[in-house]
Amino acid sequence: MQDRDEYSELWRETRAFGAATPTDMSDITKRPPSNGFDVQLNEPLNHPVFEGYYSYEGHTFEQLTSLEKRVLEMAVHYPHIQDGIMKAPMNFRRDCLTKPQAAQSNVFSKVFGTTELFEKIVGYIIPRYEDLANLSATCQFVAFKIESLWMHFDASNNNFWGWDKEELAAVRRQEADMEAALAESGKGKGREIIRREFYPYLIISPIRPQDQGPTQDVCRSRTRYPVTPSVKKSPETDFGTSMKAHYSLLHFSFLNSHAIKHLILHAMPWVNVATIERIIPEMHGLESLGIYQCFLMNLGDTGPFLKAINAINQKRLKLGEPHIAVDFSPYYYRGSPYKEDGDGHDGEYGVLPEEKCQLGTTRAVTAQLNGLSVLP
Repeated sequence: MQDRDEYSELWRETRAFGAATPTDMSDITKRPPSNGFDVQLNEPLNHPVFEGYYSYEGHTFEQLTSLEKRVLEMAVHYPHIQDGIMKAPMNFRRDCLTKPQAAQSNVFSKVFGTTELFEKIVGYIIPRYEDLANLSATCQFVAFKIESLWMHFDASNNNFWGWDKEELAAVRRQEADMEAALAESGKGKGREIIRREFYPYLIISPIRPQDQGPTQDVCRSRTRYPVTPSVKKSPETDFGTSMKAHYSLLHFSFLNSHAIKHLILHAMPWVNVATIERIIPEMHGLESLGIYQCFLMNLGDTGPFLKAINAINQKRLKLGEPHIAVDFSPYYYRGSPYKEDGDGHDGEYGVLPEEKCQLGTTRAVTAQLNGLSVLP
């Protein structure tokens, strides 16, 4: 098994959809601040009241432990952090973990190495992403086993493995015909047709590059809290590509969505409640749906989204189709970085943990759910 430090790191990062290689961060935190930043831009940082994004009970940055510093970096700057281990949900960078895999116990390997048992266990907890992330963090063996279950369509370059253009049933018929032709010709002995991959577990999201970087100087507050990320941001998907990916999603739902049991849509900019109402009824075998950080699905869409799922589930009940379990993480729109008078950080538009002292989070969420007589 991984040691506790690496386990803790992986646990936190898989919960946040991936982040860091389990390495010592002391070299990053000791890096001196750059003097090349614009003075006017940094005036709010030097205001006596400004405490950075998180104050950690008044401690300066140097007083934090290495783990607290890493958690801070992930909380504020994810995914633009050094040594990120994941390119997308359940999609690891190759050679991302610094420690070699340890041999697991015989019972552990047999349980999680048996496909039928493993799929039963994972299928049960998939609707709760935090539980799935916790299971991934137990060891590398399980993490990569979970990764191997999923098809991962890349919305960054509109790569849907061709399943947005071809029907699964037609492809399987062609493969069967090829096998029959080989057998009839007598040339099929010892040869197998390579079947195109298709799994009932599907994640559709942009995928960040395999190689991160380059690193950059970190702008810090007076208390040394990092205000800018330590690596340059990856180029964002352009408008045309993101729109094509959305149409590919619609094409896929028409051709092959009936074969999907578990679906995660992450950071898909054009997905909204109307999209869900269009594609989900086509997925007759769907058992769970996760919507995370999609630009048009904000906190205000919680009510309409759950009402739409309720309506779909009521129809599925009459048809004898599986009930859909849902998991939803809304997108929060960023406000301006600093208040105009320079007396602190403005935060974001939305209900966030760091705003717990300013907003009635419980009441805000309750207000969104008010009027829903039945939850999915």
